[in-house]
Amino acid sequence: MNRWVVRFIVALLLTTVTNASDPLSARQTDSGCPNPEVRMCQYVTCANGGQCREIDAARCFTCDCKVGFTGAMCETKEEISNRTHICEFGPCQHGGICLPFNNDFLCQCPPFTTGRYCEQTVASNPCESSPCLNSGTCIIKNNTFECICTSQYTGYQCEINQATSDQCSFSTCFNGGTCYTSGNATYCYCPTETTGRYCEERLPLNPCISSPCYSDGTCIFNNGNFKCLCSADRTGEFCEKYSVSHPCASVPCLNNAHCFGVNNNTDFYCYCGYDRTGRFCEQEIVYNPCASSPCLNDGSCITVNDTFRCECAPAMTGYYCELNRTLDLCRFSPCYNNGTCYTIKQDHVGCICPSKTTGYYCEEVLNESNECDSCLNGGTCLQHNNSYTCVCPSNFSGENCELINQSQGKVIFHLLLVSIIIVL
Repeated sequence: MNRWVVRFIVALLLTTVTNASDPLSARQTDSGCPNPEVRMCQYVTCANGGQCREIDAARCFTCDCKVGFTGAMCETKEEISNRTHICEFGPCQHGGICLPFNNDFLCQCPPFTTGRYCEQTVASNPCESSPCLNSGTCIIKNNTFECICTSQYTGYQCEINQATSDQCSFSTCFNGGTCYTSGNATYCYCPTETTGRYCEERLPLNPCISSPCYSDGTCIFNNGNFKCLCSADRTGEFCEKYSVSHPCASVPCLNNAHCFGVNNNTDFYCYCGYDRTGRFCEQEIVYNPCASSPCLNDGSCITVNDTFRCECAPAMTGYYCELNRTLDLCRFSPCYNNGTCYTIKQDHVGCICPSKTTGYYCEEVLNESNECDSCLNGGTCLQHNNSYTCVCPSNFSGENCELINQSQGKVIFHLLLVSIIIVL
């Protein structure tokens, strides 16, 4: 259609609207639109953010204006000076609650609705939109959906054909996107908060998740941005400031102390921490490490920088003068193997060792076997510390008297031979 014809149609409609008494019905005349075959919203742009909407089969149009604007094309700013607040217009849809905010408003939307005016509905049944592809079965699990895929398909939404999934080896999906094929083409299934052909664009996160509003302020998220609804005693973008009437507004607490309103905000209290005191935390608390008298047994406490040192009486020792030099040295049981500890002098101890143990602390265990049993042929054993010596008879020798001397062996042989002859 010629653009001049379109402009004429729009001008004609605007003329009709201007002369009509009812702004809503004026957008459609009794005789219908000049050309019912034309979709007027393709050529009409409503002012001040208004949305063009085609109405009736005749395909005339109307402009749905944002709150605060009126007119056939939403071109006129509505005068609200005589009204208490803009919320009296009831801008929130689907039962949303209008909350005044400075010279504007916010809509607190009921469940399953969203948008500045709560105009968008969110499906309460996650399977309602049939998210599972390729004959996958959708089940509800933990308030979301899960797809049970047929044997040929896999993926979060059964979007991946296992027989042709090798095509995805040549495609890159960013930000954790999952590659899948459809026909001869590959696509990326993007996770939440990402979009784009390859999931390369990140959508704005919900800033209210990080709780940016101070002092119990309510965070309202809308179209990627947020606003903080503050209590009566707070103000500022993040409710970080006290209102003028609040007792803490004048910042009475010094030295970074925290101020609290008390008695229904008619007075204040300063939380000073450990190193300050006073109504305004104006006084510094000087730390004295000796104030608690940590030194025992008449020990003297001496301040050293931010800590202390104990000077003990002659008979005492230890970090806190808690040890008796002469009596307590044996309390640590220095003797091993059931040895008995005794004091030798003021700062020394000794150990009385039981049998079969030795050493300064009875730490060595003696060999319980009798090595003298090794002496043979009537040899006499002489015991030394960790060894022994065998004193052998004249006719034997060797370490253990195990050898017969050679000359003595011949005598024994002849005696045995004579004895045998006599017997015979």
